[in-house]
Amino acid sequence: MHKRNELQRKIQAYIPLHGARVSFIASFVMAVIVVRGVTASTVASVLNPKALPESNEKRIKRFFGQVKLEGRGFARFMLALLPNKDKLILTLDRTTWELGSRCINILMLGVAYKGLAFPLLWVLLDKKGNSDTKERLALVDKVLTLVDAGDIEAIVADREFTGKS
Repeated sequence: MHKRNELQRKIQAYIPLHGARVSFIASFVMAVIVVRGVTASTVASVLNPKALPESNEKRIKRFFGQVKLEGRGFARFMLALLPNKDKLILTLDRTTWELGSRCINILMLGVAYKGLAFPLLWVLLDKKGNSDTKERLALVDKVLTLVDAGDIEAIVADREFTGKS
């Protein structure tokens, strides 16, 4: 319970939300750590042991349908969770989801810690396919407003990120 309360205090310091939503985020983060995954069904299996996994999954979907977690406050919160802020390994990745006829294309910059990549900042690309150099650099520039360049050991990405703009 102590770690959960500490996590809630950190969330409140960086993300201005109502107490119940802060409590949910803390529970969600702890569940993600336990299951080492982020799919709603996986996290739902441990989110609240007093509720059915199906109920937990509905709660997760409802929360993320109503609450927008992004931007500098979110990135600062994620960085605050790290025990060391130097020698950061940043990760650059892109994913595309198809929801019916809608294409959701996300360019994400995260930070690696103990074999997991945690999201920091992202941008929704208004197109199908890969990002260009300008879009990638814009995301890196945003992170550089939050961390010193000297604290970044490396930026890692798939080979799809090589090439020209």
